[in-house]
Formats: sequence, structure tokens, C-alpha cells
Amino acid sequence: VTQLELQLYESLFLLPAETAGEGRAVTEPGTPGTPAHEVVRSPRALVSAQSQHNLTGADTSEVNSIVESIANSTRDFLRPFIIRESSVDELCRVVAALSEDVRSQMLAMPVPSSLLKLLLNGLDGTVNDAKERLSYCAEMRIRQEVQMFDPLPSHLAYPDILEEYVAHSDPASASALTTLPPSSASTAITNSADVYQTWYPPMRNALSLLSKLYGVVELPVFEHFARRSIDLCVAALKKGSEGVKRSRPGLHGDLFLVRHLLMLREQLTPFELRLTSTEKVLDFTSTTEALQFLLSNTRSILRFDQSNGLLTLARTGLPRMQDVTVDAKKELDLVLKSACMSLKSSAVKSLLGGMEAFLVKVSAFIGDIPINIEGSAADPSAAAKLASSSTDGTAPSSATGATLAVQDGSSTVPLLPLADRTRLKSQSFVRPERIKEVLEGVQSVLMQRVPDLKAVMKLYIENGVARTILLKPILQDFEVAKRKMECIIASCLDAGQQRRDLEHLLQTITMTVLTDLAR
Repeated sequence: VTQLELQLYESLFLLPAETAGEGRAVTEPGTPGTPAHEVVRSPRALVSAQSQHNLTGADTSEVNSIVESIANSTRDFLRPFIIRESSVDELCRVVAALSEDVRSQMLAMPVPSSLLKLLLNGLDGTVNDAKERLSYCAEMRIRQEVQMFDPLPSHLAYPDILEEYVAHSDPASASALTTLPPSSASTAITNSADVYQTWYPPMRNALSLLSKLYGVVELPVFEHFARRSIDLCVAALKKGSEGVKRSRPGLHGDLFLVRHLLMLREQLTPFELRLTSTEKVLDFTSTTEALQFLLSNTRSILRFDQSNGLLTLARTGLPRMQDVTVDAKKELDLVLKSACMSLKSSAVKSLLGGMEAFLVKVSAFIGDIPINIEGSAADPSAAAKLASSSTDGTAPSSATGATLAVQDGSSTVPLLPLADRTRLKSQSFVRPERIKEVLEGVQSVLMQRVPDLKAVMKLYIENGVARTILLKPILQDFEVAKRKMECIIASCLDAGQQRRDLEHLLQTITMTVLTDLAR
């Protein structure tokens, strides 16, 4: 039995080294430089020990006691190595080595089921130790690299980071790089033309960590890390967007946020996640009400009946437990929707700033400006959507106060009520020359900024379909502004050459926007 115990000890604790001469040297797995995942790969020699000592013929209880003792000793021996390990990559390899390699070797051993059960119990304990350490190290990485990330100016140097990426990559390689999963970024990167390097560091770190944890830890644990990572990553992206806005005014801050949120959603698609969780929180509303009642009725403390203030506080002032449903994907979609709305508002203000200011001034005098929604689109539903996308948040209607209409080619332009037309014509800012100045200013701005808008959107949003979806609300807002201008021109100017010139100028602006942005 003593010789058998020695053989089992050597099999579990010692790793065979290269033979030198006639003797076989053995090395301790805990020597410096030995990786943690190599330390745990040592039970393979147990098969030879079993073949030399027929375990099935030995005293079963005695052998079981020896194997159980050695299995527990092995777990105690490996635990310090696991606890000292702080690398998530190394811990993932440890879990994989124990769960796959070592377990498969144990299952292949021709040993009695009772011994195999004891060995597997010890192995499961070591695997749990490694997973607990892995969860702790993953939590620390999320806190340090995502939650507490403090960006440097170089991290917020957008669009310079994207321009550098485009300068070092051709279209073919760029389209291929955009499909890289987070796990592929673990290799060293020497070429700056790598799309992975254009991601904001908190999102890059979060996705890289999730790709390493996927399939290593249990699914509920992974989903917990995924929900926390998404929430903290979205918060970090919003903070980074504000930093980009401070350093680079314009659309860059909004495009930075939209770009990264779209990429975050795309990268989460391969993971089979349940991002909805139910959390328990304490509701202190009843406690607050009970304290307020006690403060307003301090004399009730001296009563010796059921209305005693302290007794009432103890009876009704306990906080209540409530279940709160948290949906990380829904929160992500809400932030993305808000970012798209902010991008639309910034783009419309940049392109149609002069026209928007003019329409706001007109609305201050007469209220909502009616637009033609009948036949303005291919179907009634599209017309309704067009009206509801007005920049002032209202849905103007041609039936509200518009009693007249004029024919302008093939479209019907509603007119303002007579009282509104009379009041508006008396204002100097609606004179033909002033309206012409507004339209010419908008035309000049569009000629300069529309190509810039297309270029910067192509730089941030590489997917053409996504760019089309983002540009659609901008075109809808422009269509609403254009129809309002048509109503003002038709209502405040008499038929003549000046009116035709303004209508032609407005049509030219429309063609410029539709030709350059919609294609």
C-alpha cells in the first residue's frame, strides 16, 4: 500500500521531465516559470500506476481512502497557484485544461467507478476554484478597464483615428477587417490599419473579455458579465461622446456614439444572450412616510396605545422589497435611438440653419405653418410619417386654418388664412429680397456642407444601408421645411417673376439635397 500511495503521489504531483542518461528526472510543477495550465496537467501517469498495481484486486476501502486523500491534497496543492494567478487568459486556459484534457484522461482510465468518482469530485473542486478566481479577475478588469476608464486626448482623437485607419488600408482589407470578432484582437497588432484599433478602448476591452469568458464560465455567469459590461460600456461611450464634442464640434460626437453603439449591437449578435434580468431592490417610500408622520406628531411617542409613534414607525416604516426588470438590450436601443435623434438634429441645424431660423420666426407670428400632406408621398401612411417628422415635434396639417390652395405644377400648396397672411406681409423679414437671401444662404451652405456630411458619415459608418437609414430622417425634415417655405412663398408673394424665381431657387436647393444625399 505504501508503494501504491507513492506511485499515486508521483502521478498527481510530479511532471515527467526529459530523460537524461538512464535515470528519469522529475520536476516539481510549482517551479518558477511553469504556467498554471501546465501545473494542472499531471494525472495522466495514474494509468501506469494502476497497471503496475492492480487496483481492482486491492482492498477497495483502503484504495478509496488513499485516492480520496491524494485528490484532496492535489486540490490543496493547486489552489495557491490558482489564487496567485491574475491573468484572465491563463485562468481560461486552466479551466479548459481541467475541464477538457484532464477530465477526458480520467474518464479514459480503466479504474473502478468508485475511484473515478473520487477523482472527478476532486477535479470539480479545482475547476470551481479556477472559475471563482476567473470571475474575480474578470470583475476587476471590467472595473478598471471599462467602469473607471479615464480617456486620454489620444483616445478621443476622432476622426483622426479613423482617417489614419483609412489611410493605411485599402477597401478590400477594410471590408474584411470589419467582420473580425472580439477574440481575434488578442494577437499583437503592428499595423495601424486594423479596424479593431479604431474602437473606443472601453468597448474593445469589454468585448475582448466577453469573448474569452464565453464557453468557459456557466451561461448565467456569462450573461451577468454581459449585462454589466453592456451597461458600463454604454455609459463609457456616452462619456467619450461628450469628450469628442468638446474637442471637435459638429457631428463628430454624435457619429462617434452612433458608430460604437451599432458596432456593439453587431458584436453581441453571435452570443446567445438573455440580457433581461430581475433584480430585487428596497423601496423606502413607506419608511419616508412613517418618519414624516412621526416628525409631525412627536407627542404620539408618549402615548401608551396602538397609536404610539414609535410603534407605528416599526409597524409601517419597514422598506418593501420590489422586483425590477432590467433589460440591457432595451437600454442600449434607447441610447442608440437618442443618439440618432441627436445626430439628425445636429445635421439639420448644420445644413438648414438659416431656413430653420426663418421658419421659427414665422411660426412666432402665426403659429404652425400648414403643409400639403395630401399626395406628398406615394401612399397616405408615408405622408403621415412625413408630417409627424417635423422639427418642432408637431404634426402640422393643411386643414388647420388653410382655406385656400393654389396649383404649383402638379402639386397643391396650401395657403395661410387671410388674417395670418395680412399680419405676415407687414413684416420686413418676409419681403422677397429677404426670402431670397435666406434661400441663397442655404444653397451656399448646402453646396459646401453636403459633401462634407457624406464624407464624414462614410468615415464613421462603413455600412451603406446604415448610412441610408440615418440620412432618411434628415431628408424628411428637409422635405417638411421645403413645404413650409412653399406655403409662405405662395401666401405672401403675388404671382409674378419674383415668386417664380424663389420657387425655382427652392426647387434647385431640393434637387441639390436629393441628388447628393439620397444617392
